[in-house]
Amino acid sequence: MVGTVYTLRTADDPAEKMRLDELYMAFREYQNSQTSFAPEALYDPAPRRILDLGCGGGSWAFDIAFQFPNAELIAVDASPTLLETQLLENMRFQMADVTQPLPFQPASFDIVHARLLFMHVPNASDALQRAATLVKPGGWLFVEDFDFSSVVRTGGPVVSQVMGLWCDILAADGADASFGGKMQSVIERMGEFGDIQRQRVLIPTDDPNAPEDKIRLGVGAKNAVKGLIADWVDRFSEQGMTKELIERFAAEMDSGEYPDCELEYDFVWARRT
Repeated sequence: MVGTVYTLRTADDPAEKMRLDELYMAFREYQNSQTSFAPEALYDPAPRRILDLGCGGGSWAFDIAFQFPNAELIAVDASPTLLETQLLENMRFQMADVTQPLPFQPASFDIVHARLLFMHVPNASDALQRAATLVKPGGWLFVEDFDFSSVVRTGGPVVSQVMGLWCDILAADGADASFGGKMQSVIERMGEFGDIQRQRVLIPTDDPNAPEDKIRLGVGAKNAVKGLIADWVDRFSEQGMTKELIERFAAEMDSGEYPDCELEYDFVWARRT
């Protein structure tokens, strides 16, 4: 991705698209098939123009475009993820880089949404501010992301080591793998939004005693994490990501010895005043 510190494969890679789709569906199931932790806000008022930043493979964009057939949905990514995909009639795809000024008028969208984006972006607070300026007065900003520092704190020694290395790789280029946990405070400091709310989900990665819905979500999240590290040996061996370390990481995640390991996911929504 141009401008981002994207350490993963992009969503035009079939394996990465499948990984992202499976993670999205795991959250859909956890949210009782809703497309948002705040489904009522999506209809308050019914949107006419929606922007999905960092759309990836387009799972959320397609669902929302279908949910609101009278709205225009613009899906944006720095990579050509949907360039050759058949879109719904009310959708269009545009390449753009969130680290640069975005090619849209200020206050021109009823909903601006970004999912699993800002943790990969240098100076994420500035990028979030640019996204926020696109929301109309009375419209909604929806942002959701992981806070991987939670795994570093709660995981076993190998999981903590690998996730810590990845956080350091991102930080070296100005990105923040813990940005999910900071989004609410960043939006509050803008002073342009009211009704700011946060849903914090602590996802158990290997706790058989967790609630059933959390266990299913944990399986999806754990599979997503395993998928994202699949090619790190080739890409980050100089940073210490050896084949042996990655194999030990996968074994430890499935060992059942660290039931307190949790991955934090944050969903923040706020109305533009």
